[in-house]
Amino acid sequence: MAMTGTAGGQFAELRGTRKAALEAAQRHSRLVRILRIALPATAGAIMLGITGVIVFDPRVLLAEVDAESMGISNAKIVMQRPRLTGYGTGSDGKPKGYEVTAERAEQDIGNTEEVDLFGLTAKMAIRDDGWAELKAVRGHMNSKDETLQLFEKIDITTDLDDRAALTEADVDLTAGQVISDKPVALSFQRADLTANSMQLFQNGERAVFTGNVKMTLKPDTAAPVAPAPEGMQ
Repeated sequence: MAMTGTAGGQFAELRGTRKAALEAAQRHSRLVRILRIALPATAGAIMLGITGVIVFDPRVLLAEVDAESMGISNAKIVMQRPRLTGYGTGSDGKPKGYEVTAERAEQDIGNTEEVDLFGLTAKMAIRDDGWAELKAVRGHMNSKDETLQLFEKIDITTDLDDRAALTEADVDLTAGQVISDKPVALSFQRADLTANSMQLFQNGERAVFTGNVKMTLKPDTAAPVAPAPEGMQ
């Protein structure tokens, strides 16, 4: 049976459409195979690049960055149990080290100098051979400036067993400086003190308290009790 010109043209058009669809499907299959290989490799390269920037970029003053695990979620680097360490020079010219650990840390991929910390503990040098440990529910660290902002249920303990409770604080890790414009409560061996704000300078050697400052002295239980004057016994 002879094929008319119109029918032949339709058949050729249909065959061309099927061929184009088949070629598109083949291209899609090749693209899927390539992506299956390339995406994990690219993610790994990104992670290695990010880690390299954090550890080796001379603008980042951290001496060491460790973490139990690291991943990417919603354009953020997520680290589990990170440990950040560094050092600077105190007012006495001696090197002063610090260490910051946390349950979790989050960092924008495009900004390796800023990191949000959750469930954190920071330890920094104060005085001569002294130290202070700071704990907070959350914080924000600038690794370039080596500063730390603390929020929520902040507890500070020193090697002399001095203690402080705050709700917000700005910390300079290398200078041993702690500043808070929120109410603070401190407990020393011989006194308790409350104030509306606190400034701790020079690695803990100088402190300024302002606003409704109240101090309660504690008796020295180890001191001998003076005998009562005659006639008052």
